[in-house]
Amino acid sequence: MALLPRLLWLLSLTTVLTSITTHAFLPLHETGNGKHFTVASDDWSCSPLILPVTETRDPFYRWVTAMKPKAPRFEGHHDYLCDESLKNYQTWENCLPITTRFDEEECAGADRTDLLTGTKRAPCQASVLHMLLVDVYAELEQAGGEPALVFGTLLGAVRDEGIIPFTEDVDVGYQLQDDPMPIVRRSLQVRGYHVFMDSIWRVCVAPTHPLASRLYDPTLAAPIETCTGPYLDLYRMEPDTEVGGHWNIERTQRRNDSIPIEKILPYSKVKVNGVKYDTLADPVDFLMEEYGASYLRPMSDRRRKE
Repeated sequence: MALLPRLLWLLSLTTVLTSITTHAFLPLHETGNGKHFTVASDDWSCSPLILPVTETRDPFYRWVTAMKPKAPRFEGHHDYLCDESLKNYQTWENCLPITTRFDEEECAGADRTDLLTGTKRAPCQASVLHMLLVDVYAELEQAGGEPALVFGTLLGAVRDEGIIPFTEDVDVGYQLQDDPMPIVRRSLQVRGYHVFMDSIWRVCVAPTHPLASRLYDPTLAAPIETCTGPYLDLYRMEPDTEVGGHWNIERTQRRNDSIPIEKILPYSKVKVNGVKYDTLADPVDFLMEEYGASYLRPMSDRRRKE
């Protein structure tokens, strides 16, 4: 007779397990290219705390405030993005998954204001990069970091007075005398950016950004891969302690490691989307050393893919 109670218990357990399987979160399904996922159920979901706009003097952010943006909804394995503590110890893991376009014709002259239009198309990479440039440059300037456009961002400014449509990132140099990064990091975190050290300081759009719901792509894998999505690189600029009258810029490809100070200071000006930015005293010399004498000629599609 003891067998009957046990059979009844097993039957009830089977019913419970079936119910859990039916209503619980279903697995993520990976697509053929291995980079995108779809969420089968939204039982596991959350929304981050979207940070309020702090820069009300900027017309761009006044428009953002008027839009009353909502927080994105993170489901499945994306729900870790709601953890605000990630900003303190993670690198690329806390970057918002964003899909962008690199179309050379359609994205020529792309501007951050393009992000405010009601289109369903993915934004231009250059539009998100322009927003990063404006905000990071402003915070560096405020903190006494004396920012300057370098590398590919300087190249785009010299070529077309804009962000190169097919570039992956923004490049900004900063001076180290007063070590502005602790202040800059806190200021950018308040504005919805993730600032982290990955061999150099880098900045990406965080899940808490006011425009996160417009930029977030739930079909992308998370965490994003290293050096993907829109991001900004920061490069130290400081006097060479071994060679008098020379400076070093992090990650330069010059034949000689250091640069004569007269080629760096005083700063000169270049334009990006109609706004003047500081750059090195001799931008032509810098670009020729980094990219060769043909730096003004855009690389062909075939060469970019090689």
